[in-house]
Amino acid sequence: MTGCHNGLGGTKHSTRVVTQLKNGGILMELASDEMVTWFTDSGVRQSFLIGLHSDTTIKCRDYHTVVQFIPLTFRPKEEGSLCEIEEVNILEKGSLVWARWIKLVNRRSPKKTCRHVILSFSSPQSMNNVLANGIYVCEKKLYAGKCKKEPFQCLKCYRWGHMVHNCLKSTDTCGTCMQRHQTDTCTNITCSHCMSCGTAGHASLDWGCPVFQKSVMR
Repeated sequence: MTGCHNGLGGTKHSTRVVTQLKNGGILMELASDEMVTWFTDSGVRQSFLIGLHSDTTIKCRDYHTVVQFIPLTFRPKEEGSLCEIEEVNILEKGSLVWARWIKLVNRRSPKKTCRHVILSFSSPQSMNNVLANGIYVCEKKLYAGKCKKEPFQCLKCYRWGHMVHNCLKSTDTCGTCMQRHQTDTCTNITCSHCMSCGTAGHASLDWGCPVFQKSVMR
């Protein structure tokens, strides 16, 4: 598809790279910010899909940041909370796609009043604006950092380098206490034990784990 002048607005060399993914999808990197902006138009996307399989969909890339110490009064799953962040920080409407807490609710300490959140933006411009200038959340100015690229971690055995569908283990291992049960059914939340490094004091999903830190690709 590189250099195609029919599907992408009549512009030669509109795409920089086209990659076939293992799941059957296609990853297409456009050649300029102008092309990315043009391709976000719903009419353009619809025209692009003409002639392809009827089940074909387009999923644009999101840009993730980590914002630390957000008050627990923040409600990341509520659309109104995201709209409020956009309005307060003078961000384009719809630029904040989703937000989620890094640590699951059932693993929070009752003494904590703040937690870290991942914010996902629809454009690099919005993300860079927040990285450069900070962001107001719940009337508190905070600073963001880019998400690190993580290696795959299996949510069945909690080892690194593969996903659940490729796991060779026949039983589930809890990511919180290392016992033989699924993590979301664990009741041993005060007895955390890491599968990655084999030590007590933190769970297998903890970003502070020394094995995780060594595995992260910067």
